[in-house]
Amino acid sequence: MEDMIVTGIVKDFHYFDLKAKIEPAFISFDNKGGHLLVQPSENQTQAARNSISEIWQKLLPGYPVNIESVGDRFEWYHRRNINFKKLIVSCSLISLFLSMIGLFTVAYQKTRSRTKEIGIRKINGAKISDILIMINSDFFRWTIIAFLIAVPAAFYAMHKWLEGYAYKTEIKWWILVLSGLIIVTISFLTVSWQSWRAATRNPVEALRYE
Repeated sequence: MEDMIVTGIVKDFHYFDLKAKIEPAFISFDNKGGHLLVQPSENQTQAARNSISEIWQKLLPGYPVNIESVGDRFEWYHRRNINFKKLIVSCSLISLFLSMIGLFTVAYQKTRSRTKEIGIRKINGAKISDILIMINSDFFRWTIIAFLIAVPAAFYAMHKWLEGYAYKTEIKWWILVLSGLIIVTISFLTVSWQSWRAATRNPVEALRYE
């Protein structure tokens, strides 16, 4: 190898897929490789592409120009991870939305079936908070049970998924706790809307309900 001049040293970075380890590497310029490296000014990338295309067509009209930025190359390396992230986020939002609809429907049916019971309890002196606790307790219990079942499965799936990467983060316990709090909060707000309507309803109208 001919003598080369070192012009700079950079920190480690992923020049391949994230599942590959960062190996020692050097970046050199080969003026015989048929590549032209251009560093455009800030916010002038598209203008530089257009200018290069115009000049290329004037010099070599019969050959198409292939312009690729360093960002495009890294995006190609990480495209699978980006698409997987979008898929996970989309599926999570859809499943959350469907779960909220299902929970809202179950809460509506439950409060509807116990309308007379709620009216009788209010006539006998039950407070609104007592009615809310009575209705929400069942949903809260099943939410906790579902969370305890889902945590080991989610932890195992995340652990197996992270094993494929050369550098991975640890799954902190507070992430699971935070997710549980978010789930309980969403469930509570979803159910409480129907519970509040049933608890604040006129008991006379509730007793007339058929």
